[in-house]
Amino acid sequence: MSKLSPKTHAIAKSLLLTHEGFKTTEYLCTAGYRTIGVGYNLDAHNGLPKGMTGKYINGKLTISENDVLSLFEISIDDHWTPLIKALPWVNQLDEWRQAALLDMAFMGVEKLLKFKKMLGFLQSGRFAEAAVESLDSKWSHDVDNNIGDGKGRADTISMIIEKGELPTSIKQTYRIPDKELS
Repeated sequence: MSKLSPKTHAIAKSLLLTHEGFKTTEYLCTAGYRTIGVGYNLDAHNGLPKGMTGKYINGKLTISENDVLSLFEISIDDHWTPLIKALPWVNQLDEWRQAALLDMAFMGVEKLLKFKKMLGFLQSGRFAEAAVESLDSKWSHDVDNNIGDGKGRADTISMIIEKGELPTSIKQTYRIPDKELS
């Protein structure tokens, strides 16, 4: 099983913090699941991990910022491990495309695996076609209200899949400094 490289980890964290947000209080995600932190699905995990506690304020679970960061690392591993187990060839992709797939895996790895055409194109290095397929989905419309404007989550992930990185101007939006990723 492959661990994330530091570069993939840094890119993925920046993408996910922007796309998922950083929330100390639970909320419903676009799919209707109770979520907290940076995309940590409380329903899928039957609450918080053992030993982590929160408090309820106005009927909603609230945790500390440190716990959000801990859950974020757990979530990254919880999505990367089954992704690599199901698709070991992902290890051969560059760090940007790995991070894009990890971002998409936050919808659930089992749902990502249904993107058969996109994944087939990615595996064969047909990145432009894979990018088009990433936008031809319910997911892209769930996470991005204006497909094609170049600003939303789906457009960003599609651009990474096609180009293998983001333009410098967009990297700044995601707080991805070039010098840390060289």
